[in-house]
Amino acid sequence: MESIILKATKDDIPAITMLLKETNLPPDDLERWIDNFLVLTIDGKIEGCIGLEQWDSIGLLRSFVVSENFRSRGLGSRLYLKLIALAKEMNLSSIILLAMAASDFFEKNGFKFINRNETPKSVNNSVQFKLDECKSYNVMKLDLN
Repeated sequence: MESIILKATKDDIPAITMLLKETNLPPDDLERWIDNFLVLTIDGKIEGCIGLEQWDSIGLLRSFVVSENFRSRGLGSRLYLKLIALAKEMNLSSIILLAMAASDFFEKNGFKFINRNETPKSVNNSVQFKLDECKSYNVMKLDLN
């Protein structure tokens, strides 16, 4: 099994969209942010992804998923660490995310829960924050400085 993490391209949008839908994550506005996405390929097939939306100096982590058949192998952690490196290259000061089930993973990696009303106004412009299915998600923040 060969696993590689690559920057996503527009050609990856259909595979990412399918992966997100399979895991009940919203693919909305994916095209706009595709340049800030990473994909995990296993034997040439996209089996995971993670992305960032950039709102001023804040990143919104989104669409973090690894196919069910490849979970619990450390692949998600590899994806996550590559995304943090990308965020630092982009000179982001912090990362915000909306979390459901993976809150424990993010807490272990330094994210803190914040109230939704503490979210920077620029990030509130994200489609992700406006989606009905995301309104009940926990908001978490990681300072990168």
